[in-house]
Formats: sequence, C-alpha cells, structure tokens
Amino acid sequence: AIDLFNLEDEIQTVISEEQEKLDNMPENLQSSENAEKLEESIQQLELAIDEINNIDQSLNDATDYLQDAKGV
Repeated sequence: AIDLFNLEDEIQTVISEEQEKLDNMPENLQSSENAEKLEESIQQLELAIDEINNIDQSLNDATDYLQDAKGV
C-alpha cells in the first residue's frame, strides 16, 4: 500500500529544496531557463500534492459509503 501522507511529506521536502535553490540563485540567473524549469517543477509538485489530497478524500468518501452500505 502507498502511504499518502509520507509521499506528501517527501514531495513537500523536494519542493522546499527546489524553492531554496531558486531563492539562492544569483539575480542575473533568476530569469534563466534553469530558473524557469525550477519554477515549473515546483508548480508540478504542488499539483501532485493537490492530487494526493484528492485521492485521500476520495478514499475516505468511498470508505464512508461502504460503511453506510454495510449498516455500520
């Protein structure tokens, strides 16, 4: 089974690391292709976290429906 909370934490760690790289980038490189790639990777990782949260909510909803169906 996949531990969604640990996965989210790992992704958040990567986001923090990438953001730190971007923040520490010299000013003359902040509009470079590498900076743009870092920004895009951060955005994609944030979207991944949103999707993990959606999956978690869907699983919780499904569990609730199954419990209701069983009369629990």
